[in-house]
Amino acid sequence: RAIIDEHRPSMEAYKKVHKETGRFELRMVIVKQSMNMYIWEIKEKLDEIWEQMAIRAHKEDKRREEWIQKIKEYKRREEWNQRIEEVINLI
Repeated sequence: RAIIDEHRPSMEAYKKVHKETGRFELRMVIVKQSMNMYIWEIKEKLDEIWEQMAIRAHKEDKRREEWIQKIKEYKRREEWNQRIEEVINLI
């Protein structure tokens, strides 16, 4: 019994340190989970931004293609008008 009483303070100190270590580990787990949530939220936002950029790029490509088609049609009309004028001048 005397030996147990003699070592009681060191056992209590060990328990206190161990309990604090447990709390620290718990805090670290909570911090890590919070960081993972932030990382997840950032990834979600980045995915949304990439999706919006892809949509914009697609729309711009469509507009560009439409303008190219309009220019081609305009050039064809100009060529036809020029041919018609040449035929009229020949008559």
